Amino acid sequence: MTIKEVAKQAGVSVSTVSKIINNKADNISPATIDRVLEVAKKNHYVPYGKIKNTLNSKGFTLAVMLRSVASSSNLLKGVISGAKTKGYAVLLFDSSCSQEQEDSNFRELSRHHVDGLLWEPVSCRTEERERELAEAHICLQMCSGSEPAWYQDNFRQFGRLMTQRLVNLSHTSIAFVKGENCVASSTLLEGYEQCLYENKIPYDAARVLEVEGQLPEQISVGVSAFVCADPLSAQRVICRLTAAGFTVPGDASVIALASDVPCPSHEISLERVPYDTYGLALVDSLIARCEDRDEGQPPPAPAEELTSLATLARAFSARKKRVIVLGSINADITLNVSQLPQIGSSVVSHNMSVNLGGKGANQAMGVAKLGWEACLIAKVGNDVDATMAFQALNSEGVNTTGVRRELGSDTGKAYIHVQEDGESMMTLFPGANGTMTAEYVRSMSHLFQNAGYCLLSTGPAPDCVLQAARLSKGHGAQTIFKPSSGVEIPEELYRLTDIFVPNRHAAAKLAPFPEVERQAEYFLEQGVRNVIITLGHRGCYLRTPEQAFWYDAPPVATVDATGAADAFIAALAVYLLQNYSLEDAVEIASHAAGFCVTKQGVIPALVDRNSLDQYLATRPRPLRCSPSPLPASHKRR
Repeated sequence: MTIKEVAKQAGVSVSTVSKIINNKADNISPATIDRVLEVAKKNHYVPYGKIKNTLNSKGFTLAVMLRSVASSSNLLKGVISGAKTKGYAVLLFDSSCSQEQEDSNFRELSRHHVDGLLWEPVSCRTEERERELAEAHICLQMCSGSEPAWYQDNFRQFGRLMTQRLVNLSHTSIAFVKGENCVASSTLLEGYEQCLYENKIPYDAARVLEVEGQLPEQISVGVSAFVCADPLSAQRVICRLTAAGFTVPGDASVIALASDVPCPSHEISLERVPYDTYGLALVDSLIARCEDRDEGQPPPAPAEELTSLATLARAFSARKKRVIVLGSINADITLNVSQLPQIGSSVVSHNMSVNLGGKGANQAMGVAKLGWEACLIAKVGNDVDATMAFQALNSEGVNTTGVRRELGSDTGKAYIHVQEDGESMMTLFPGANGTMTAEYVRSMSHLFQNAGYCLLSTGPAPDCVLQAARLSKGHGAQTIFKPSSGVEIPEELYRLTDIFVPNRHAAAKLAPFPEVERQAEYFLEQGVRNVIITLGHRGCYLRTPEQAFWYDAPPVATVDATGAADAFIAALAVYLLQNYSLEDAVEIASHAAGFCVTKQGVIPALVDRNSLDQYLATRPRPLRCSPSPLPASHKRR
């Protein structure tokens, strides 16, 4: 009970209660005195001053009352250590973030003789308590609120430091997320605002958010990073973004101020706080007041120290553009045979292997092995093959945000027969690949942000491929499309394709001409911008609106040609993103395909960046032949 509550119950003023309690009631009626004392006795009210005045000697005891002892472990260590060094005992009170418990703690505090109180209030209504403590001659040191100034200044600096880290990564659209029950939020916010001002970034009040606010929606309006007041808030932000299909730090960076307890996840980038040093400085300041001497020394300014870089990345505008891959994921069951099966015959395989496959998985892995960011959009089943797929993709750093398990489905299968000269045939079981819809692709539209190329194939349904092509164009990305034989292609998809890459069989099915040159011309007439027809061991043919090139195949021994086209397309996209010309990128991609055919299985045979660059530096001769001049009638402007 407080003196104000005693006064209210007794029906008198606070000053009247104070006079009665302190034996200064000369002009107060006996009835009023009795009434006040009865209320005080009934509620066990013992004024601080009454205890203090009955004791003549110094207590050498400090009280520490914290919002939550469980969340202040290092601060408390510093306080106890500093008090012990100065010869003071410590009484500890835990308010458990409860106003009721804090009131109870103050009633208990009144029964002890203490020289000073280090107080972290539960609420902001501290004026009454401060008056009571001053009246009782108990020195007060706040560890949040208005005192000490250096404590607030340091936390303001932390807000500025965290925001500046994001600015240094080229982020200019930064949101601030308040912590739940975080007393430092307002001070951190001041530092956040200061940093924006210093960097000439406009402040937007709409980007100061509650942790339960519209977080995912912020990305759609341009926010690329979040400053969080505490790790718990950061954890919730990450969970909300992940549930909405975003990646951290792929789509958004997150940073938070470290708390005084272990972080809920070590995968959060936290600004470290020297809470033990602060505890020492706070108790030193309190003891200085108790001993009527100059204020203690504040701690040094906070050092710039991050616990992790796990949730920080450069803003999209400063990052190299990613490659989006829309395609299938299969478990490839490869059977080595002396010759391919024929109608009415059977063959025996003496060697079998099972690997991750599918055009989508192959191309995404090819991009990742070449050191570039690949983001795969696909479906898998709810089976052991799906687990294998995720493990393999994640191990190479492929972004699998766009990959979902389809309950009730099996992961796709490809049964591949490979004969001794490397030629192959396959039987496909679509499985979960067949459950992909245009709406699902549309739900992944955020992944197309900062995309440079989108790799498409006719494994998914035509409306899915068309939707991805539209999204690519909407986000300024180029498209590379590999069709399969016998699949009808929408006219719009031709017009949305920048590089059309059929093999010789698909080209012959899709174009009404036997000659490769006329087939390529036909595809240009349909609206594609460039055509590359792959010809197996004969190399490939490049046709642009202005010129044509023939490329020889690399001089390698073919073991398994199954994934050569996927390796080709992956390398083509990566080197085009590095500003190689289309003519040079095709030659490099041909060598990547050459590496792939020399080993069994697709993904195990995909070349890495170092190996490819080393080979290109020492290759015996170029693959590209001199271009043949096109007749004027065949040139396309």
